[in-house]
Amino acid sequence: MEYLKQVARCVKNRDFKSPAALDLLTNDADRADSGASGTQSGIEIVDQALELVGKSALGDDTVNTLMLKMFAANVNTVVVDTSVAGNVMNGFMPVESMQKICTGVTKEQILTPVICGKNHWCSIMMDLMTKDVCIYDPMNSSYGVNLHPIADKLAMMVPNAAPRRYRVRAYHSDLGVQVDSYNCGVYMLLAFELFAGAENISQLSRKELQYLRYRYLCMCLN
Repeated sequence: MEYLKQVARCVKNRDFKSPAALDLLTNDADRADSGASGTQSGIEIVDQALELVGKSALGDDTVNTLMLKMFAANVNTVVVDTSVAGNVMNGFMPVESMQKICTGVTKEQILTPVICGKNHWCSIMMDLMTKDVCIYDPMNSSYGVNLHPIADKLAMMVPNAAPRRYRVRAYHSDLGVQVDSYNCGVYMLLAFELFAGAENISQLSRKELQYLRYRYLCMCLN
């Protein structure tokens, strides 16, 4: 659709601040061509683009889209849809959801995004080879502490968990601590990449965070 092509050109040129670019990126999605089957997917892409261009936390659909694009070709990694864990309040996740995560798992790594308190992305990352269950909270806050009981239960639900012992621990990286209110999803996605074997990166600066949002935006548009 022509509208999405214009969005892509704007992104490619990193033109997010001119009046024309702001009008293009924030106008109603009705500007997308009204093709029968492509309209809904076009609106979804525009929504994801707006999340990544603006200063807002990433939504479920954006996280799911990016995880599939990043790890679909990785045969050793399984990504869990955001709807499975759902919104974790006070460290509680229904047993049924946890069982869905672990049932029939044969891959080496399980990446589970978790939304805490409706507005903060954390994650539980499991490596079945090293027997590590890692909890990641970009803010290093009480949200991560509250996920520990859930991680303990997940470790017991992995196929053939006994007598194997899984070590539950906080995920340590050189990314630094999130200090804003909206980049938790970006930190989480990058931590997923590092956990799956990507090259390490340290102490994310504001410029690097902007680049990562741009990078993930390009993934959504491609």
